[in-house]
Amino acid sequence: MSRGRLKQLISILIKLLLKFLMMDGSINLKESDFPASYILTMPKLDLRSDNVHCYTFDEYFKCYKDKIFVSIRRQWVGQSSKSEHKRALGLSKKVGNTPWVFNDVVGSPRTGWRNESEVPKSDRKTVYIIFIEVKDK
Repeated sequence: MSRGRLKQLISILIKLLLKFLMMDGSINLKESDFPASYILTMPKLDLRSDNVHCYTFDEYFKCYKDKIFVSIRRQWVGQSSKSEHKRALGLSKKVGNTPWVFNDVVGSPRTGWRNESEVPKSDRKTVYIIFIEVKDK
């Protein structure tokens, strides 16, 4: 398969995944009883009437497809970062996430580990998360 064809197939898969997650449902809840019709975008700061936009999914994808990035990140139950630890802990407790949760520790967090009295080494887990984000640059 040529590199161009592979890139085209990946773009189609990402578009299908994004459409489902943004408009039709969620990983945890499956298909929504109330699917979205539009996507509303606006900046975090400097909100004005001329920088608020409403898109259909196809309009949004056409506008942002070259700025969408998908990555797989690791987080750990027991890492010292409070937000990362809480996210990993919450994800590790959901039965449907078991394919992404490993009882062994792979790698180590840049921020280090929590005190062993708080989270014993035996309770540490590696959790993999798929991130989909739109980057400005």
